[in-house]
Amino acid sequence: MHKNSKIATVIASTAVTLLTLISSVQLSSAQTAEAVSGIYAVNAIGTNNVLDPQVASNPNVDGLLIRPAWSTLEPAEGVFSWKWTDGMIQLASAAGKKVSIGIGAGIQTPSWVYADGAQSFKFIWDQGGWGPPVCSIATIPVPWDPVFQTKWAGLVSAFAAHYSSNPAVTSIKLTGINSETLETALPLSNNKLITYKATSCHSYNDPADWQAAGYTRLKVENAWAEIEQDFHAGFPTTPLQAMMVSGFPPIDDNGLLIPKQWQDTQLPTDLANMGLADSVTQFVLQNNGLSSTWIWPVEANYASQIATGYQMVGALGSKLQSAINLALSAKADYLEIYASDIDSQPLVIAATRAALP
Repeated sequence: MHKNSKIATVIASTAVTLLTLISSVQLSSAQTAEAVSGIYAVNAIGTNNVLDPQVASNPNVDGLLIRPAWSTLEPAEGVFSWKWTDGMIQLASAAGKKVSIGIGAGIQTPSWVYADGAQSFKFIWDQGGWGPPVCSIATIPVPWDPVFQTKWAGLVSAFAAHYSSNPAVTSIKLTGINSETLETALPLSNNKLITYKATSCHSYNDPADWQAAGYTRLKVENAWAEIEQDFHAGFPTTPLQAMMVSGFPPIDDNGLLIPKQWQDTQLPTDLANMGLADSVTQFVLQNNGLSSTWIWPVEANYASQIATGYQMVGALGSKLQSAINLALSAKADYLEIYASDIDSQPLVIAATRAALP
């Protein structure tokens, strides 16, 4: 009842209903924005588990983004390992920094989840320089699979029991439906040419493979609603940051291909509206593809209603200021910036922090 009624209510809801809800919680929404506001460092802790000293000492850096993998936190079912994440939080706290945590699912799902019967989806890895070898076969869970949903809910519950009362942890990423990164997205390529150095190949026909797996837009929305509920239960007052992007296969509510589209642009908007309707005071919208020339236009429309933030698409160097200008024009509350840019451009970081809430 929860899933289907929620989807139907959210998608059919009127602007008047949302505006009434928003106007009644303006103060609490502002408090959420304050909790996540500022600059967060990405990749500030090296492989040697040492915090970048320039980030640690920079008063204009408010916090750190920490991204543990599900396979690290729960290497065997019900056996949890918090040592690495605890250590990262201690480093941040010692430097007076807040912490935002995002658990990687998708390709970072432990193998025992599939061994326990979760349905998998396979695609060709297309990223060079990180992750699995280019052109290798990568595996993620099917989001609506009941085994995956149960296992993920168990992790979220244990994660919340360990961290929900930790004052250093000021925000949590709404993850679970992931592919390569923490963003809410799924493979959508169709025979795409993939090249990296001397390696080349073509992707699978991901939309056709999703159709064979029983994909519909509503199934993904239902799955996301279940995951959102799990996070709300575990973190009832902590800001929950949904990292959205138009990264879904072009398949509609009935499982049919959307003509003349290579991706589904409706699904992320539906998910954002679901989060908004559930909790204006807790739901935060984020996009991780900010560059000097592109910002997700959909997100800017929510800036007057809820807290919003952006992560740089990567280390931008001389193009960082242009990307920051785009975010500020969209009234962002926080930015996630790569540590190398923070270290090399302290004056830009200082001016940006002064311009943010």
